[in-house]
Amino acid sequence: MKAQGGFRPLSGIRVVDLSDSLPGVQATQFLADNGAEVIHVERPGGCSLRGHPAYPALGRGKRSIVLDLKDDADREVGLALAGSADVVVECFRPGVVDRLGLGYEAVAAVNPGVVYTSISGWGHAGPYAHVRGYEGLVAARLGAFDALERLSRRPGPSFWGSNAASYGAMHAALQGTLAALLERERSGVGQHVETSLAMGLASLEVWNWALRMVGERFPDAFQNTGPYSPAGVPQSPIFFRLFICMTRDGRWLQFSQQQPRLFRAFMRAVDLEWMFDDPEWSTVPDFPDEAKRVRFWELLLQRTRQKSLADWEAIFARDNNVFAEVYRTGAKLLDHPQIVHNGQATVIEDPVLGPVRQPAPLVRFLDDPITLDRSAPALDEQGREVRAELAPQRAATSAPSEHAPAGRLPLEGVTVLELAYFFAAPYGATLLTDLGARVIKIEPLEGDPIRNQLSFPEVTAMHVLQGKESVAVDLKTPEGQAVVRQLAARADILLTSFRPGTMDRLGIGAAALREVNPQLVVMNAMGYGIDGPYADKPAFAPSISAGSGIAMRNVGSVQASPDLPMDVEKAESVRLASSYPGMGNPDGFSSTSVASGLLLGLLARARTGQSPRMLTSMLGTSAHVLADQMIDYRAMGEVPHADEDLLGLSARYRLYEAAAGWVFLAVPDERQWEQLAAAMGPEAQLADDVRFVDAACRAEHDADLAVELEKAFRARTAAEWEERLLAADIGCVALPGQESEYVFQGELGRASGYLAPTTHPMVGDYDRGAPAMAFSRSATRALGGCFCGQHTRAVLHELGYDDDAIDELAGRGVVGLT
Repeated sequence: MKAQGGFRPLSGIRVVDLSDSLPGVQATQFLADNGAEVIHVERPGGCSLRGHPAYPALGRGKRSIVLDLKDDADREVGLALAGSADVVVECFRPGVVDRLGLGYEAVAAVNPGVVYTSISGWGHAGPYAHVRGYEGLVAARLGAFDALERLSRRPGPSFWGSNAASYGAMHAALQGTLAALLERERSGVGQHVETSLAMGLASLEVWNWALRMVGERFPDAFQNTGPYSPAGVPQSPIFFRLFICMTRDGRWLQFSQQQPRLFRAFMRAVDLEWMFDDPEWSTVPDFPDEAKRVRFWELLLQRTRQKSLADWEAIFARDNNVFAEVYRTGAKLLDHPQIVHNGQATVIEDPVLGPVRQPAPLVRFLDDPITLDRSAPALDEQGREVRAELAPQRAATSAPSEHAPAGRLPLEGVTVLELAYFFAAPYGATLLTDLGARVIKIEPLEGDPIRNQLSFPEVTAMHVLQGKESVAVDLKTPEGQAVVRQLAARADILLTSFRPGTMDRLGIGAAALREVNPQLVVMNAMGYGIDGPYADKPAFAPSISAGSGIAMRNVGSVQASPDLPMDVEKAESVRLASSYPGMGNPDGFSSTSVASGLLLGLLARARTGQSPRMLTSMLGTSAHVLADQMIDYRAMGEVPHADEDLLGLSARYRLYEAAAGWVFLAVPDERQWEQLAAAMGPEAQLADDVRFVDAACRAEHDADLAVELEKAFRARTAAEWEERLLAADIGCVALPGQESEYVFQGELGRASGYLAPTTHPMVGDYDRGAPAMAFSRSATRALGGCFCGQHTRAVLHELGYDDDAIDELAGRGVVGLT
């Protein structure tokens, strides 16, 4: 059934989607976008997301059938459907789908070729394994909301709106699914893939884990201080390189000047370049003295506010090294000139709603882009025809193998050649090392700039370089370029993120390397794109967060006025700077999207014989991160958003302060109201309150309900409320009172299987995050990082260079050795 045009690498793949929550529904949207036939099995009354304004996009291209899986006859239909599938996706709590008779063992018994993907909240081990897996519960208990203490104007933790754990889990599920499908091309047999929101959240980590660990191991050499002093003054020069300010006409800007040459260009734009040569200011922007940092901060705010937005845009047009994004809200990203140029927004005609504007597929195939033309189906729209197709039932997708390989890495034999710096693109390849891919990273002799983002060397690079082989090469030399060409001839994937034209001018761009190896799958993982109005602009996580709307989604609202007092501007800029936490910023989001795209490209080559050229961008990825608001159509309902105090979305899905500590309550399902009312006990007389007698009254009096619950929660400690409500199967957890890196690396992380031992040449043995998914048959691995040039000699040996030739190249500065 043709639903779309363009290159459709998953055509012929049938997916049965049993999920009822965002990570599952969004994962199968990705599969449907790329040509898979997705049959969404919905419960009576429909998927819980059907009432959300974004469902026309989340459900696009799928078929709908309603089944009551507690009914024997419908369950048989469900099993028959799963028996005909290449992929099954489910998001139940552990054990639930098995009790329904639709678990992996039951399905694999009739369909040994099935790739069966399970997404739970917490995983299958640890004290929370059977707790409800709502985004807010997982993020709260794992410290994500504690890390956002400066986001709101009140003391205490803050709720985020960007669904980071769900996005990470969605891609962990996709990576496991695509890797298992790729492995099935060799073995002929499927397997069970398992991941969780908790592991999805961990997969987004940038460098805070390493900061904590290094700070504890080397306290005399590295002080892991917070980003702000007790007085609220920035303590890191990164704050000034990624400066936030207001224009003369009251528009917030997020600058993007992380590298030294970019920061110097910014200082020139505000007429402060003289500081680099002034003895008093020559260390700019790094000042140990707090009073001096305050003086510099206020001076920058004064200078930047002298110009209007139009003035700044004129500067950006003249000098590509100076750039800032305007803070956007809602679905305005769809109008971004670069999104429009890239074709990363699309319009699908819905039979009821009319034209619906929404994000285009996450991965763009440059030679034959996918076009979409099917909106979400009506409830049970294809129910009758899907049932009819089951008679006669389609044969199993593959025959069982007597000797299906077990314990092998699913990407064994795959080689990635990485020509990319910093985090967003490189960490995408890192995720593939956990699955067995060999990643050869080409670095300049001085190393990828991410190695030296902070004063302690390597700490900001440990995570992004896990599992890689580092080859240090001067790409400006003919000999260095020859090394790249030889490596490309042996690679399966080229991953690149340099500004457009950079590699082409050196003769080692994607086109030149594809002449060497026509089978090379190419992923352009850019900030903005390979061409177009913003393609040559610097892109860093904060500017993408601002320009896409992620920052404002998390911060809620911010004061903006040409007459804003400086102390207010400083306070609001700190709030904006706090809106992209370590586990919820565009670097992590983009890299996990890159990893899914790389696997899609490999599977496309295996299934079609074509080696695609692909594009992902940090900006385009952000549209999918914000899938619940990145949509526009007539008569569209209001997208749920956090309250002014950033406590949560409603009385039954928000933070509450207890007698000691904070809790997060998640009871959005109306079917649990009576359980909640009873479990709250005498502290909250909810059951007989006329304001809350039915769903309509509860919606009307939601603010009143929040007041009643606020009073009730203050009667006991957070730990007591968690114990009482979890015993009643009510979603309620106590916040840990510390950031995620401490929680994951602590007792909970170990008990839940979130950690894996590894080693690094600088720090020795330590615990890193475990691979984000597990397989029933294939293996994963957890490797550590490396030094720049650590593998140069070994890799050049493979290419035929002897030690004398390598030493000669090193002596001339062509290669670097560690």
